[in-house]
Amino acid sequence: MAAETYPTELRATCHGISAFLGKAGALTATIAFSHLTSPQIFFVCGGTGILGAMFTFFFSVDLTHVSLAEHDVQMELFLEGRLDEYKGKLNDKKHLSLFERMTGRHGEYVSDWANDLISNELTMHGKGANELTIHNNRIEEQADAT
Repeated sequence: MAAETYPTELRATCHGISAFLGKAGALTATIAFSHLTSPQIFFVCGGTGILGAMFTFFFSVDLTHVSLAEHDVQMELFLEGRLDEYKGKLNDKKHLSLFERMTGRHGEYVSDWANDLISNELTMHGKGANELTIHNNRIEEQADAT
């Protein structure tokens, strides 16, 4: 799950942090369990399992059919301070966590937002609509009619 959740620039770092926290939890449990009786360990493990299941239910997202490039675009816009311009698949209700749906902590979803974003970027960088077209989410140069 960690490999799908983080953008490319942060994937290795966040995956390492996740692995570290797992190992730190195992160490903490080993130390704490040495001071508990068997029934106490049973209840602590049961409670931790229930808490983990609730956390997963509320905060995990379904990233089926979402390209890792979507994370990269969202991250780039975030770093540029333009996150409000992101309207891609990660804002689609079927790819949001229950928490995000309940609180409205997500942006607007527009199925064709990439074409608009690319057009705006091209305009900002001096490329006119007559020079380039967008076809199936790919930028293609138009052939001159002359």
